Amino acid sequence: KRLAASSQKFAEAGKVAAELKSLAARFEADKEAQERLLGQAEAARSAQAHDGRREAELHAELRTEQRELDATRYRLLREHEAAMQAALPAAEGAQASLLREQLSSSQAARGGLRATWGWDEEGRAAAGAVGASDDDEEE
Repeated sequence: KRLAASSQKFAEAGKVAAELKSLAARFEADKEAQERLLGQAEAARSAQAHDGRREAELHAELRTEQRELDATRYRLLREHEAAMQAALPAAEGAQASLLREQLSSSQAARGGLRATWGWDEEGRAAAGAVGASDDDEEE
């Protein structure tokens, strides 16, 4: 009877030992998987941070280029307005009305550019304008 009980306890101890061994193996596998995932997550975070910096650089570059294009547009609008104002006294009827309408449209476009970039009437950075910088001046 004791031998049978001892054999049964020995068999149960073997099962427990096998189960512990299996659990330890699963624990190690899970631990390795976790470390691998943490490495992948860190690599993804690093790539995301790099992409964010690159996006900010491209946005700044795009904004600079847009400001330069708008400065040229502003200068051309001023020249066009001067030409229209010079032609306005000689214009009559529908032609004069069209010139006044185009002049008003040009002035509104320049006003929008001034508001966007904080420029004064001459197209230069207004003192204390938010977002304006020294390179906002028209060329």
